[in-house]
Amino acid sequence: MVEYPLGAGGHLNLAQDRGLLDILARGTSPLLQAAGGASGTGEGRRGVIRLDATNFTRVAMETPLLLVAFTVRWCARCPHVTSQLQRAARLLPTLPLAVRTAIGVVDMDNPQNAGILRELGVASFPVGQLFHRRRLLGPYLKGPTAEEMVQELLARAEAIASKEEQMERHRAHAAKAAAAHRQLQSRRQREAAAAAAAAAAAAGKAEQGGSRTKSTSSPRPPPAPGSSNRDEL
Repeated sequence: MVEYPLGAGGHLNLAQDRGLLDILARGTSPLLQAAGGASGTGEGRRGVIRLDATNFTRVAMETPLLLVAFTVRWCARCPHVTSQLQRAARLLPTLPLAVRTAIGVVDMDNPQNAGILRELGVASFPVGQLFHRRRLLGPYLKGPTAEEMVQELLARAEAIASKEEQMERHRAHAAKAAAAHRQLQSRRQREAAAAAAAAAAAAGKAEQGGSRTKSTSSPRPPPAPGSSNRDEL
C-alpha cells in the first residue's frame, strides 16, 4: 500500500506496525458510513475540528474543502504537525479563500475510528487527506508548516471555485437550451393546431358550398299527367 505522510518522513517501524494492527483490532465501525454529530466535537468557525466516526461524514459533506490529518499517540511528529494545523486553522478565516475551507484532525487512538484504515487506506502517521464535500481529492503532499498548508489550501480552494463556476455556467447554458427547446416545441404545437383548425374550417366551407351548388342545379320535376305546356287562348 502506498503511504502518504504529512510532510517528510512518516514511515512506520516495527513497533508502529504493531500499534497500527492494534488499532485495527480494537474497532470495526466504518468511518465513512457514520452520520450525524454531537456536541463537544470541537467544531467551530475557527480552530481545528475534532473529527471522529460520529461527525466525519456530515462535516466532510458540508465543507467545500477539508484538510484532515490522522494522528496517533506513538507518532513522534504528530504533536508538531498538530500545532501547525492549529496555526493554519487560525489563519484561514483571515484569508480570501475562494470556497469555505476547514481543517480537521482524527485521533486514531479512538477505537471508533479504526474503520478509517480500511475506508481510506491510511497506512502512515501523520497523514493528511483532502476532501471536497466528502469526495476524496487525494493526499496532502506539501510541507508540514502552517504556511505551506495554507498555501496549498488557497490553491486548492481556487481550483474548486473555478471548477464549480464552470459547472454552474454549464448548468445555466443547459437550462437555457432546454427552455429554448421547450419554447420551440410549444410554438410548433401552436402552429400545428392553428393549421389543423384552418384546414378544418376550409373543409367545412367547401362542404357547405358543394351543398348549395347541388341544390340550385337539381333537375325540375316532370309535369303531371294530363297537363299541357301550351298556352290557353
